[in-house]
Formats: sequence, C-alpha cells, structure tokens
Amino acid sequence: MILIDYSQISIAAFYAQPGAQLSEEFLRHLILNTIRMYSLKHKDEYGQIVLACDGGNSWRKGQFSPYKAHRKKARESSGMDWNLFFEYLNNIREEIKANFPYKVIHIHHVEADDVIGYITQQMDTDFTIISSDRDYLQLVSERITVYSPTKKIFYTPKKVLDEYGVSSENFLNYKVLTGDSGDNVPGIKGIGPKTITKLYPELSSYNKMTLTEVIQKAKDGDGKAFMSIRNFEHQLKINEKLMDLTNPNIPEDSIVEIQEMLASPNKTYRSKEFMEIYHEDDLGNSIANLQSWLHNHFHQLSKYK
Repeated sequence: MILIDYSQISIAAFYAQPGAQLSEEFLRHLILNTIRMYSLKHKDEYGQIVLACDGGNSWRKGQFSPYKAHRKKARESSGMDWNLFFEYLNNIREEIKANFPYKVIHIHHVEADDVIGYITQQMDTDFTIISSDRDYLQLVSERITVYSPTKKIFYTPKKVLDEYGVSSENFLNYKVLTGDSGDNVPGIKGIGPKTITKLYPELSSYNKMTLTEVIQKAKDGDGKAFMSIRNFEHQLKINEKLMDLTNPNIPEDSIVEIQEMLASPNKTYRSKEFMEIYHEDDLGNSIANLQSWLHNHFHQLSKYK
C-alpha cells in the first residue's frame, strides 16, 4: 500500500516550482501529476494508493497548547495567502475523493500522520509512506519504507541508522529528546543529536529502548547533560505522547471510520465529471488536449475498481 501524506506532498510539490503563482488550477494540475507519478513508480510493488489528509483542530493542541502555534506568524510573513492555499487544497481533496479511484481518508481532529501510523500498525502488509516529515521514520521496518520527496531518498532501517546514528526502533526516543522545531515541540536545551547518541549508544540498537529506560539512565548518570534530561522529564513524557505514531491517539469512532474506508471498494475513475470541473474553471487551453491527457495519465487507474 502507498500511503501519501496529502498536505505534506502538496506543499512540497508547490515549493518545488520556483516563482509559481498560486492558483487552484495550477495546484490541481500539480497535485494530480504528483500522485500519478507515485502511483506509476510504486503501484506494482506496493499496490493501491491511500491519501491521508489532516483533519484540522488536532487533538495535540489540547494536550500541548504551543503545538504548531508559531506557524501562523511564519505564514503571515511568507508573502503567500496560506488561507487560500488550504482552501484550494481542501477543494482538490474533495474532487479527488469524488472522481478518482484513490481512497481518501479525512477525519476531523485526526492528523494524517495518525492515520498513517494506525494503518501501518494494523495491517500486516508492505507499505511505502510518501512524506518528508521525519516523524514517520519511527515506523520504518523491514516491511515499511519512507520516501522523502524533498531529499529523494528511500528510508530503510539501514538508511535511518546510517543518517541519524539511531535505529528506526529508537527514532521516537531521539525525536522526544531533540524535539521538533517545525511543530513547536521543545527539545532539551544544549543537547543536540551528537550528544544524545554519545549519552545513549543503546539507541543505535534494533532493540527498542523505552522512554522510562531513557529517563532512568539519566537519573542514574552524572554530569550536566543527564541532569538536563532529568529536569526535562515532564516535557519528555508530553513529547512522547505527541510524537508516538505506533500508538496514535485516535478516538474509537474515528478508528471505525478508517477501517470502513479501507474496506470499501475503490471508486471508478470518472473522467467525464473531471472534464466538467476543468471547463467550469475556465482553464482554456492550459492542457492542449484534455481528453488525451487524462487517458494517457490516468487510464491505467481504471483497473482499480
């Protein structure tokens, strides 16, 4: 199964187009081509595509109010209309859901990484996760790879260990200790990745170390670094809850919804309806021969019914 973090790959694809002007038509074209590319590259090995979408108003903000709180200010100063961007993203998501044979999972209060984490832990099959979000590296195993569109790298257990000096089994501990500036989740001040791997060489092992064991070693150890870890114990436990994708905090009714979506048959590819959307948007000749373009790019998807 190919699990795509819809928002993450959409943002990455847009930023990969220097100087591009934001419009719904351009974004739609970009997203559809990106999804199609991943389907053509990986469907023979991994099968069907599932698009996991952020549900908004994440439960994490209730657990930790500063979670992603800095993003609004950063986006306001970026010069781009992010409200419009996400409005387009939502519109395109619904068009894909209605007209293309992809499973689209979008549940209120549930983030894409929770959906992906849950699916990988519940189904005994091979997965590739398409996202540049490093949080997914904790899920990497012999049957789960992560492809980073920005780095253009496939992460296997060996690749995670080679790049970060910790195993994928212990990558969650690594993130809990270092924090995540992108999500406004704090790490321990003055302790970076090199110090952590020096203090905890056990994290390079494929045997999972629990956070309790990490904290206990700090309590038994000497020096300023271990003292900093001891003093940060409360936040470390919060970080683990926020970051753990092997046991995501998903309400029972949302789990049922995910299971029903996965069990449902794939929709039929509806080219006629999509062509109507194209013409309603007054796209003119931005695609020289729309019918031919749709056939060449998406006709093979018709077999996933």
